Amino acid sequence: AKIREEYQHKLELRQYLNKPAETQDGTKFQLFANIGTPEEAEIAKAEGADGIGLFRTEFLYMSQNGVSLNAAARSFSEQTQFEAYKQVLQTMGDKPVTIRTLDAGGDKLINAVDMPMFEEKNPLMGLRAIRLSLECPNVFKTQLRALYRASVYGNLRIMLPLISSVEQVKEAQALIKQVKEELTAEKIDFKPDTPVGI
Repeated sequence: AKIREEYQHKLELRQYLNKPAETQDGTKFQLFANIGTPEEAEIAKAEGADGIGLFRTEFLYMSQNGVSLNAAARSFSEQTQFEAYKQVLQTMGDKPVTIRTLDAGGDKLINAVDMPMFEEKNPLMGLRAIRLSLECPNVFKTQLRALYRASVYGNLRIMLPLISSVEQVKEAQALIKQVKEELTAEKIDFKPDTPVGI
């Protein structure tokens, strides 16, 4: 009876699927989905999301790990990332997609050949998110290149995670500038005005 009741409730909610999100007093708002894989963008679209509010890219890295934590995983290539970001952007069409750069470290351990493992007393406050990306600029630049290459396939917004100082933003912007210059020199198409936020 409980299963039937829940199923009936889901069917009733279907009538609102393609209607705008609006309160009874007429205030309109948007509903965005949070995802961890490109496949989840398909679900978000099917459920009527107005965009992707947060694509947690660390799950792409975590899903690449081998079965053994002792074995170093292969580097997560620019092309692999590009394909994942492109898929999400194409799925969502002109709807905004905010992709957060790697938020690894702390409780999100990534076993990769190009990312050092650190023993820390308080890993949640230590070398993680933007601090880890700036410590491993090659990993960060690879992700930025993949993001900018994918930018031509949709409405991309880039988010830098766990920013705690203006200096971190300036360092990230310097790497972003390098990536844009490299892509321009290589004659690779990208949207230079892709918004970057924190």
